[in-house]
This record gives sequence, structure tokens and C-alpha cells, in this order.
Amino acid sequence: MIFERWFAPLLVLAVILVTVGYFVALEPEAVAMTSSDGVVTVTGLARQTQPFSLAAGHVPEAPLLGLSYTLGPDGVSQENPVALSFRLQDSQRAMADRLNVFRFHNSFAMWEAVSPIVTHTADVITIETTQLGTFALGTVPVFAAPVFANTYDELRAKAPSETVGYEMAVGYKLPGHELVRLLSAGEQGGCSGVVRVGDGESSTRLERQATVVIDDQEETLTFVFVSRWFTSSIGGCTQSELLRPLVEYDILDEIHT
Repeated sequence: MIFERWFAPLLVLAVILVTVGYFVALEPEAVAMTSSDGVVTVTGLARQTQPFSLAAGHVPEAPLLGLSYTLGPDGVSQENPVALSFRLQDSQRAMADRLNVFRFHNSFAMWEAVSPIVTHTADVITIETTQLGTFALGTVPVFAAPVFANTYDELRAKAPSETVGYEMAVGYKLPGHELVRLLSAGEQGGCSGVVRVGDGESSTRLERQATVVIDDQEETLTFVFVSRWFTSSIGGCTQSELLRPLVEYDILDEIHT
């Protein structure tokens, strides 16, 4: 009788402990992933309703090197930064000090350097990021970039009448190269300088060419200006408002990695 009296509560307690232990101990997603070729390792991933994936992709054009790697689900943001590490190949170690990790910005269709870099040696480069997506190693040349006077004004004049906010990015490329974003250039703004998102989006693209000196040689670069227009179905800026910048950046005299 005493055994039967205590057996049922003990059984219930055991079931509760096992169930709690299952949910605490079992992670439905791995907290670390490594690409099949062993080049890229990601740690610090948090739970998602969709499974994580890490796959090698196409070989990017210069100034990017080797394969690109897509950490999916693409476009998902993590609440806390994850660490993404590239193990350098023998052919890359000689230029290790010039290498950086780049992510492909889908909205602007250009690559951009990722920061912060938490490890940078001849063997491995590690960055922290909250944004999943496509990553690759690459180099950035040092050059004196021209300032395109009035280009932002020209681009802003092309805004749709329904625009309530915008973001501009500037990239550059050599023939046969990937388009790389100049993080020192760009502009964002909106009605009276207040950026609003709206409920629609469109884009405008302008290109300009200029000759710069890279490694003591003259090179003709194509500078690409891309603007994302955030539009509203109820209309754009009122007559008392002007579409103007909130934060404006100029192309720096020197572009450094």
C-alpha cells in the first residue's frame, strides 16, 4: 500500500524531469556549422523555425577570391552576433593583411565589407555579424576616389512622387570585376529629412566613370549609384516638405580596407 501510494507521484515527477531535460538539452538547430570543404565555420547560431544551411556557391569575380558561401536562411537576422571564420588557403596567406570578408547586399546588388573583424591572422579571418546571407573573401585597392558633385542631387530628382524615404549606396568596379560598395559614400533621407519606410519600394541606378590611380597605374573605374525609394500608397511628401538628406556621406579621398 505504501509503495502504491508513493509510486504514482514519483512516476509523474520522473516524467516531468525527463520532459524538462529534453527541452533544455535538445537543440533543434546546431550551434556551429562548417562548410563541406572545411573553409568556413560559423558558431553562435540561435534557434530558428527554418533549418540552417551552409553551402559553397559560384566563384566570384575579382577582387573577391575563391568560392562564395551562403549561410541560410538568407536574409535572416540573428538577435546576437554569430562568428563566421574563413580558413585561409596557402595561396591567400601572402596577402592576408589585405583580405576582408564581404557580404552580398541583395537590395543594392553589390558586395560590402563586413565588420567588426575579431580575428585577422595569416591562417584565419573571423568576423561577427547578425545578418545571414552570402559571404566571400576579397581585397580592396587603395585609391584616391573622385567626388561626383551634384550626383546625389541628380539622383534625388528622380525620386517617384510617392517617395517618403530613401537610401543611396555607391559602388565601384573594374571591367570583369564584382561591384563593391564604398561604405564611405551614400546618403539617406526623406520628407523634411525624416526617413520613413512606407509600404512600397522601387529603385534607380546611375553610372559614372572616372580614372583613378591604383598601385601606381591608371585604371578606369565605373562608379554605380543605386537608390532605394521607399514609397507610400497614400502619397509622398506634402508641399511644405522637401525630400532631403538626413545623413550625407562624401566619397573619402582615400579608400582603405
